[in-house]
Amino acid sequence: WLNNPRRPREASGTSGQKVILNGGLNLSILDGWWPEGYDGENGWAIDEGRIVGDAEFRDHVESETIYEMLEKEIAPMFYDRGADNLPRRWIKRMKSSMKTVSPRFSTARMVQEYASKLYVPTAERRSKLAADEFAGAKSLSHWKRDLAHEWGSVSIDAVNTDDHGELSVGAAITVRAKVRLGKINPEHVAVELYHGRVDSSDELVEGHSQIMECNQGESDGTYWFSGRIPCIRSGQHGYAIRIIPQHPDLPHRFDTGLIRWG
Repeated sequence: WLNNPRRPREASGTSGQKVILNGGLNLSILDGWWPEGYDGENGWAIDEGRIVGDAEFRDHVESETIYEMLEKEIAPMFYDRGADNLPRRWIKRMKSSMKTVSPRFSTARMVQEYASKLYVPTAERRSKLAADEFAGAKSLSHWKRDLAHEWGSVSIDAVNTDDHGELSVGAAITVRAKVRLGKINPEHVAVELYHGRVDSSDELVEGHSQIMECNQGESDGTYWFSGRIPCIRSGQHGYAIRIIPQHPDLPHRFDTGLIRWG
């Protein structure tokens, strides 16, 4: 079952889930439900979800990947028959897919999660913003307008740490950042430590974020934030600081499209 829509346009994925019950196998991008369902032995992933670039470049890379996988892995596996004329490796993957995916995904789960994660929260949020002649919606709109106007003054002026280059597993480092918010209330932003393993291209992968605490404010609109990064495994690791707007009435934390890295 070939599934390669452009991100993030993957829908519920029920077709790919149902094909498994009929002995089919999924060849899909790692979007939607497949990142949770794929384990490396129960189908195929077109990529690891790390392709960067514009949509046309991604289309080119993914199409080349599909052709290569079909030619070098998928078709040879299907036509690799023993004396009994059965594709044993293919059948093994079919069984693995049925065993690992079928018990975890269903239309019932899809409807339940759509309701609990999307429909119900959206209805509740609509009622909240519409109350008192849409007072909440008006307030949020004004907040977004003022935030966008002031965002150009947001910057990360300094970052320091007690890191000395090498850490033992189980240790932790403290990171302090001086951020400039101008007229923006520090309660209206989240200053985060984004940290993770560093790959051969010096890119952060498998990243995790954690909120930094505001320790000190200055009269010039700058603030000191701090946070700690635990060292839970060996290898090369890195971190970055990012500032994201936050408001209790936003539908999600990236709704404004504003972010500052440092």
